[in-house]
Amino acid sequence: MSMKMLVCVSSKEHANDVVAYASRLAKASASQVIILHVRPKRWSHSRGYVEKSEREHFSECLNALPEHLEQFVKQPCEILERAGVHVRAIMVEGDDPAKEILRVADDENVDLIVCGATVHRMVEQIFQPSITARLLRMSPRPVLVVPHPKK
Repeated sequence: MSMKMLVCVSSKEHANDVVAYASRLAKASASQVIILHVRPKRWSHSRGYVEKSEREHFSECLNALPEHLEQFVKQPCEILERAGVHVRAIMVEGDDPAKEILRVADDENVDLIVCGATVHRMVEQIFQPSITARLLRMSPRPVLVVPHPKK
């Protein structure tokens, strides 16, 4: 019986490490993999204080670069396909990435969510928990966190 994994990727360098780990796991367990990237819908207040002109510039950049956003899922899919893993990609928009990940996990009825550990400064962890930390707290499904490689 094959398993279904949801692998969350973002623009961070760590995404390739997460995908490589998921690839090995998928091959060992004959799993299907869904690559997910959550694109911010708009600038949200939860991202911290930023001048209005910077928020507008950020939104313009997001809307002008859909092909760049596709690269977030294209390269991970290529890595998995080269490894012989059945993969498909999903890109969604949302202001709360953790909630979007959990929604997709429910919609797709996945068995496991795979994501990367994030490295934040202590102050950021207190006032704005990472997406990974929120997934661990909120998910009714198992969440596998791939540690950040030591530099």
